[in-house]
Amino acid sequence: MLHSKTDVIFKYSNIGIIISDSEGFIKDVNPAISRILGYEHSELISLTIEDLLPQKIRKKHITYRDEYKIKPTPRLMGVGRDLYAQKKDKSLLPVEVSLCTFVDKGEKFYVSFINDITLRKESEQRLEQFAQSLEQKVEIRTNELSEALVELNHTNEKLTKSQQQAQQALENEKKTNELKSRFVSMASHEFRTPLAGILSSVNLIDKYIEIDSLEKVNRHINSIKRSVKGLTNILEDFLSLDKLEEGRVLPHLCSFNLSELLQQIVEDIQDTALPHQKISLNLHEQKVELYQDKEMIRNICLNLINNSLKYCKETGVLLVINVKRSEKFVEISFKDNGIGIPKEDQEYLFNRFFRAKNVMGHNGTGLGLNIVKHYCTLMGGEISFISEQGVGSTFSVKLPIKYNE
Repeated sequence: MLHSKTDVIFKYSNIGIIISDSEGFIKDVNPAISRILGYEHSELISLTIEDLLPQKIRKKHITYRDEYKIKPTPRLMGVGRDLYAQKKDKSLLPVEVSLCTFVDKGEKFYVSFINDITLRKESEQRLEQFAQSLEQKVEIRTNELSEALVELNHTNEKLTKSQQQAQQALENEKKTNELKSRFVSMASHEFRTPLAGILSSVNLIDKYIEIDSLEKVNRHINSIKRSVKGLTNILEDFLSLDKLEEGRVLPHLCSFNLSELLQQIVEDIQDTALPHQKISLNLHEQKVELYQDKEMIRNICLNLINNSLKYCKETGVLLVINVKRSEKFVEISFKDNGIGIPKEDQEYLFNRFFRAKNVMGHNGTGLGLNIVKHYCTLMGGEISFISEQGVGSTFSVKLPIKYNE
């Protein structure tokens, strides 16, 4: 059927060639296609193109062939999809197919060039498997790196937290050392002065006894008593603070008249105050009944009143105490025209052992206001103040009328 000029190409080509008519019947094949599909030449001549295709696409291929008849142009088949030929042993073979047409003696024939791409497919599969393996390794490595980064972040957070804790511990140690230094300085001064007075008074008493001067002996005995009382107050402050910070102090509740308590406190202090120190008590109600810790309130009032009188001007001191009652609370304010508190010291006023810079010439432990704040908190209340240096201060204590047990 073929001309001699094409015999060599047809016979010795490594690509399988099938020539079929318009109905798909095979008219001729080259040796390569017999070798590729495992058929004898004579066996192939009796078959159709559809016989060489997988069973599931044979009907569909007839439609493709009819469409190709309408516009027969040289082209590759199956672009974008895998094509398979069915061998004699029914196994499937991956192939690459291209088509063209020619006319011989007025009859149109179709030429299928079939190339076995098994090796290429195997290479592609190996390459795909390698790519998948590589992708899995990359994913595993990425996950490992992500986990490492997370762990590194956790480590950094722990280090940052440890650093912050170390810094906080250092700050706490620094504050503790500052408190120790203040305590030693304060205790040294506050204890030395009354002890020196006691020693001096005892020495003088011996001399006055020899000359039988009873009046001077009594005066020095009273001085010793005052010094001992001062030392006792200091020690009581230390003990009170220790108990408060350890949580060993609880309110001892009872019902009492706040107005009567304040009147009694003012009378007792006014009797021992200096002539220029005046205390004015303003009661909006003569009977203000509380259910609270009476002794804590007494200590609060004594501390605030004594502070106002101690840190006063030389002349014309006036302390005004106001009591106001609302439905659930009572507010006691202590307003004086004393030396006031420097603005830069006000935020530290309730700290332990803290004393404003303008009171260093006065006796004091720096514990009184800290203890007062503890008492207010224990009773469910609060303390606040406003002050201006050289003008005076107002301390306000707000307490529940009835302690909420």
